[in-house]
Amino acid sequence: MKDNLEQQELPGIPRGDAARKLTLRREIEQYEAVVAEHGALVAPLIAARLLGLSRQRIHQLSQAGMLDSYRYFGHVFVALRDVERLQFMHRPHGVNRKVLDKAS
Repeated sequence: MKDNLEQQELPGIPRGDAARKLTLRREIEQYEAVVAEHGALVAPLIAARLLGLSRQRIHQLSQAGMLDSYRYFGHVFVALRDVERLQFMHRPHGVNRKVLDKAS
């Protein structure tokens, strides 16, 4: 049921650029499959705002395996279900390094 990519209109991509259309179409299909399996994806900035953390901390949590992350369309996304799970998890607040340095 796949349409001929040469005939599909994709905004911003010239009609004759079949290879680019194919790459973009595959990326869209992969994105849709991940969303169907794992639910909504959000940008790290949105995840950071929801959790009261920095974007850098979101990336650290992703690298540590606490948040599933995906790269599509040149951007990183995290699974909203993981963000919600972390939101309701009992996490002790960290101690500021400056406070620890002063105590030493």
